[in-house]
Amino acid sequence: MIGVVVLFGVMAMYRPGSGSDVEVGVASEGPVDVDEEPTPDRTAAAPEPPAAVTTATPPGTDAPATATPAPSDTATASVAGSRRAVVLGDRYAVGPDGEEGYATDLSELTGWDVVDAGGTGAYVDPSGDAFAAAAEAAILETDPPGLMVIAGGADDADAIAAVRPAADELFDTILLTSRDTQLVVVGPIWHEGSPPAEVLAVRDSLEAAARRRNIPFIDPLAEQWITGTGTVAAPAGDGNADRSVSADGTGLTAAGQAYLAERVTARLRVLGLAEPPGAPAS
Repeated sequence: MIGVVVLFGVMAMYRPGSGSDVEVGVASEGPVDVDEEPTPDRTAAAPEPPAAVTTATPPGTDAPATATPAPSDTATASVAGSRRAVVLGDRYAVGPDGEEGYATDLSELTGWDVVDAGGTGAYVDPSGDAFAAAAEAAILETDPPGLMVIAGGADDADAIAAVRPAADELFDTILLTSRDTQLVVVGPIWHEGSPPAEVLAVRDSLEAAARRRNIPFIDPLAEQWITGTGTVAAPAGDGNADRSVSADGTGLTAAGQAYLAERVTARLRVLGLAEPPGAPAS
């Protein structure tokens, strides 16, 4: 059987023994192109526009999010599995005042029964609050999730050298322990203007680890999910951060969380993973 896993800090279909590659991009505030194959010398956060187009609704608008997948970016599951999806996120997955974040909205936007498995995780965390523990708990349950999304990485900027080994071990554990779970990895999110070199390095490490295993990777930095330098309390007029970033500048507003849910959903549609395998088309 085939499962799905999403890391919010990427998503792809994993078929043991398959050499196929699924590539995933991330949408921006307006119409966005799906990422092309990354170049080894990429240093900027935003690459050249790719071929497939994804459109997500910016905070404060009513238009629905849509996605038009390119043929090479589409992967659909052929075997029915669990309808349960687990989202592992970092601080960006936590709503205002500690409330539930974008994972809750995913249940309404997709056909998955989404479980929010935590919103303060990291790949490397001295305090022990790492993605590995939450992922292990999820896949060892009686009903392993059909999809797992791991999203994060920005909080690992102080441990760059340890990120790749930690990601390698985590991804292998999930793929080998729960073959019915589809894993998707979402790279780091950044909301303070241009991401620093350390955050870009974390992104590159996570992308390399995911692509090596044919795991779909979503890149919020390259597709500029959050733009500008403002907050709801101090708008700067240079991007959607004015509506998306909380007053204290440390997380996202309710509008920002809803926006993230739309971006993730759009990418799941491109991958053919917005609905559980075998579910009737919506």
